[in-house]
Amino acid sequence: MSRLGTFALVGGVVILALAALVDALVARNGPEPLAATTTEATDDGAPLLAEAGIDGRLLYTTPDDCRMEAVELPTLQPVEAPAWATCAFSLGPGSTVAPEGTVFERPIGLRAQELGGGVDVFDPAVRRGRRFEPARAPAFHPDGTLTLVRRGAILTLWACPGRAPAIDRLGRCRSTILTERKLTSLAPVSVDPEPLRLAVETLAWLDERRLVALAQAGAVHVLLSIDTREAEPGVEVWFEEESLRMLEVSPRGRFVSAVIATGQLAIFDDQGIMLGVRGAQVRATAWSPDERWLAVLGGGGVLFVDSRDGATVGPVPLVARDLAWD
Repeated sequence: MSRLGTFALVGGVVILALAALVDALVARNGPEPLAATTTEATDDGAPLLAEAGIDGRLLYTTPDDCRMEAVELPTLQPVEAPAWATCAFSLGPGSTVAPEGTVFERPIGLRAQELGGGVDVFDPAVRRGRRFEPARAPAFHPDGTLTLVRRGAILTLWACPGRAPAIDRLGRCRSTILTERKLTSLAPVSVDPEPLRLAVETLAWLDERRLVALAQAGAVHVLLSIDTREAEPGVEVWFEEESLRMLEVSPRGRFVSAVIATGQLAIFDDQGIMLGVRGAQVRATAWSPDERWLAVLGGGGVLFVDSRDGATVGPVPLVARDLAWD
């Protein structure tokens, strides 16, 4: 996520480093996938982006000095970006920039970050914070309550009634969504005849009742969907892979993306239907505010993937470390 610095348009046709990034929209046991189309980048990608209706502001950090830069879409012209000097970052409400891995409560703006075996929560309104330790995988529910993992269990924390600032009361009231043992029993991993302990690494809410999780089970990682609408949450394993990272949920929770061990990108809808995606060297991803496009940063620049049918535009030869779209 950043602003404009080392942005260079390369003359001639740009070789697709993320060639055939999108395989097709593959539904589980469904019909033949739609054939994805790809628009190749020329020496000026702006006309292609304009024709596709891609707009907004793309923030990124430069690879050498991690300075934040920004370009306007579709014109690719430099625009103002927040001051920042760290290679990786997170983007919150009102274009708030924070360290990588920070999650935000919307619209109030509490921030939570996993750091050193615990979770630090900061309230910018009163400039105060508190720490939960041991803890990991913070995520804010749409109602503003904080979800995290503590001693293997997925918990919800909120501020009990009282006169003290809310940040000081946060965590005095809490409930358990799933214990580690219960999660493991509900989501056995298929690579082993015995259920393996599931250690949740990342959480993200899709809507008020459902969240997704990346968890490690022995030598594999799994992508899980957890439905909290019933007294006993339902758990579904969406995907198993040697490695999963960079979990990203689209702004309205309709899509989920993650990078697998080979550096390829996998995209899912909110029911676990997967976009079969190929590619290499995926470094960062960013969803457009309207959820139609996913910007994918790789060795050849930024490729724009259409969530409706898997069509791609680009890549635009942007040299960067991290991305955000607002």
